[in-house]
Amino acid sequence: MANASQSVSSSTHRNSQPQDSEDEFWYEVRSRYRLTDQRVYLNAGGLGPAPRPVLEEFQRKLLEFQTVSETGYGAIENARMAVARFVGARPEEIAFTRNATESNATIASGLRLKPGDEVIFESHAHPGGSIPWLTRQKYEGVVVRIFEPDIESQQGNLERIQQLITPRTRVVQVSHVTAPTGIRMPVEEIAKMCRDRNLWFHIDGSQALGMIPVNIS
Repeated sequence: MANASQSVSSSTHRNSQPQDSEDEFWYEVRSRYRLTDQRVYLNAGGLGPAPRPVLEEFQRKLLEFQTVSETGYGAIENARMAVARFVGARPEEIAFTRNATESNATIASGLRLKPGDEVIFESHAHPGGSIPWLTRQKYEGVVVRIFEPDIESQQGNLERIQQLITPRTRVVQVSHVTAPTGIRMPVEEIAKMCRDRNLWFHIDGSQALGMIPVNIS
């Protein structure tokens, strides 16, 4: 993950003008955010500013619920359908949590594993994806097996996972796109390999969604 921000001269944005249609597009995107011109924003995951239309809708809905106090469940169901369309899933397959770390922890703590059962994940996993498994290793005897990602070859990453699989392997987890390095994992091929071996496969999609096309089905 890149640093959240970097101080720059305020003239960087203000004095630059779009040179072509692509520049115009990104200037339009930039105008949707309240981010200061005093810095360049570089954090593509972990933290994320909301665009102005989202902030305005959030504020409108918040005030609406303060005026007529309701649960908001209906709005959640509409959001569930929108997210399902965006990621290529069915609405009933979508669950909302507070963040990806909570999602990863829910998966890791929810699977029924016995002492000695093995979990494979990469050394570039975000702490939100690795610490839940390391906690189960410490307190429950689950065995964590970690591979160093191949930065040049998707096939190489598939092979590194295969080399760690044993009869005790129960779970394989990867980041779709790794947080510190931006490596893209061959998740479709890993999914097939796990199905063939009857293994749980968990993808931390935090860095991928909205950056590259995602179709869960």
